[in-house]
Amino acid sequence: MRILDPACGTGNFLYVAMENLMRLEGDVIEVIRQLGGTASPEVGPQQFLGLELNPRAAVIAELVLWIGWLRWRMQNDPEAAPDPVLKQFGNINFGGHAGYDAVLRHKPTGEADTDHPMIPAWPEADFIVGNPPFIGGQDLREELGNDYAEALWKANPRVPKSADFVMHWWDRAAHTLVADRSPLIRFGFVTTNSITQTFSRRVIEHYLAKSPSPSGEEQPAKSPSPYGEGLGEGSPPSPESPQPPPPTPPQGGGEPAEHEGTLSLILAIPDHPWIKPPKAEPRVKGAARKAGKKKPDGTAAVRIAMTVAARGAHFGRFVTTSREAKLDTDKPEVDYHLPVLGRINADLTTGTDVTKAVRLLASTGICHDGVKLHGKGFSITRKEAEYLGLGRREGLETFIRPYRNGKDINGRNPQEVKDKFVIDLFGQDGKFVRQRFPEVAEHLLRTVKIAREEQVAKSGTADARAYLESWWLMGKPRPEMRPALAGLPRYVGTVDTAKHRLFQFLPAEILCDDGVVVIADDSAFTLGVVSSDIHYQWTAANCGLMGVATFEQGHRYFKTQTFDPFPFPDATPAQRAVIADLAEELDKTRKEALAEVPGLTMTEIYNLRDRQRAGALKDLLEIERAAKARAGIVNRLHEQLDAAVAAAYGWPADLPPAEVVTRLVALNAARAAEEAAGTIRWLRPEYQKPRFGGA
Repeated sequence: MRILDPACGTGNFLYVAMENLMRLEGDVIEVIRQLGGTASPEVGPQQFLGLELNPRAAVIAELVLWIGWLRWRMQNDPEAAPDPVLKQFGNINFGGHAGYDAVLRHKPTGEADTDHPMIPAWPEADFIVGNPPFIGGQDLREELGNDYAEALWKANPRVPKSADFVMHWWDRAAHTLVADRSPLIRFGFVTTNSITQTFSRRVIEHYLAKSPSPSGEEQPAKSPSPYGEGLGEGSPPSPESPQPPPPTPPQGGGEPAEHEGTLSLILAIPDHPWIKPPKAEPRVKGAARKAGKKKPDGTAAVRIAMTVAARGAHFGRFVTTSREAKLDTDKPEVDYHLPVLGRINADLTTGTDVTKAVRLLASTGICHDGVKLHGKGFSITRKEAEYLGLGRREGLETFIRPYRNGKDINGRNPQEVKDKFVIDLFGQDGKFVRQRFPEVAEHLLRTVKIAREEQVAKSGTADARAYLESWWLMGKPRPEMRPALAGLPRYVGTVDTAKHRLFQFLPAEILCDDGVVVIADDSAFTLGVVSSDIHYQWTAANCGLMGVATFEQGHRYFKTQTFDPFPFPDATPAQRAVIADLAEELDKTRKEALAEVPGLTMTEIYNLRDRQRAGALKDLLEIERAAKARAGIVNRLHEQLDAAVAAAYGWPADLPPAEVVTRLVALNAARAAEEAAGTIRWLRPEYQKPRFGGA
């Protein structure tokens, strides 16, 4: 039996695996001896293989295995210790003395081969375990460098560019597992809980088998061999070579054998605290951090997920935590719910697979991310705006707009924020800006153009060059959003990452940053539906947790997986009117409370509402604060809204969350079938039909 950790660090995971295997071996030998037989221990460091980029850590890993093995043998079976004690097995980095990159082949000289990117060889193993380094997909260029990132994506195009770094390990293990005649039995990784988010999740979706049949038999399917597709998996290197030179095909002759081609998750813990290791143990690898940033004491900033995969179609054990305490001590306490047995989906859930929901044409062109500046100089105060010509230069008021971020939206009334503006020159060319608004042009030359020149020199990506070429424009001005908002007096906004999922109307003159999700619709009916419990349950099933334990602590609203596939109810005119009236009253009630109560924020209204519903208002002052915030009225309006939206769907108002999600997934499939047949229930037909009618 061979066990591989392709990101072994100093060998912590390999040591634990070896210790447990020796313990199991000892139990078996004891039973054999009790039955009158004889057996000798065979488990040794040569069975535990590792790959590690840091050469010092690789040497330590080899020593950790040898010392741990020797200590165990001397304590339990000293006669089994060999002579000489130390023997070179070459089990770490193929026996090489340099570091080994597990995801991008290096040249014999040691540097990454960015000219001819290929996936490097991994040693054959029966099991793979590990905790690969974490870098978020959006940070790969900055953390690894532009050349390395581009080479990584070329070497393995199966992994989306926006997927987290750990998915390159997950994909390689999965691809090996499903390959013809692969010796790999299963693999398991510790990753961050962001593995469930869109781009990382696609890696898992690619390999997942269909549900097991009622008889429990596996359902085979075809999948390409990992040695095809021109990905260049190579042969193992010699000890003198840091990485393998030219690739060779896998060993073994004859025709390719049939294989399952798919895998199942047989264990998933989707969200777990990253426990601080006891001081006496080796420190394990956590998330990759930027240079100069100190890792906080105690638990890491990220939370983790654990997945174990096996070939074929199987049910798996789904495990969640029930209690977490003392996480920043050497004796953390974590309790678990009883495991749930069932098919585990790509988003690490059981039950209805929401990842099967598809984007509906009915929602096309309505939901957008806010703008992304890519230049601090675009954001200005009123005083700066006046200095740049606001009030003096004719027409400049059209291009300097009120600007809001997520904190503004969930804080005080966004309309009352007085000193945040943004330079928005979308649709204009550089000549227009220079001639009409020279002060603005000078300001952006000093503050934006210079910064973008530095970024091009640093990374040189196509995006960076494009941003520099149009230096007077925001990096992401969202051109697809502009026509959707044109002519609307207001639109619906929600903060993308938040504790409470709140939607509200924003006046059209406000431009939001990319921390706000914009729904380009002024209909109170739309506001009412997305503010309902039915949409809340859909959001909970589709969102991404942002380094926290529960949905309620903080989650991210992804438009592509939450709004775009969401099937709105086919409400009657009377039902639409009821929902719209309640939504208008809810929006007005909250804004009036924000205007009247000093220091009150939208988040506080809902914190007070939650505590009031739970009977947890702690004293008379908080009770009075809740009354002034109209928390009770807000709660009652939500209850009425929930009942009205449920009636529009034709469903009971008290459906359990799992049933709500199941029905919405089924309705999504029905709407998709309708749309394929030519019937589209547009949200804003007057805007959408002329533009997307042929989508």
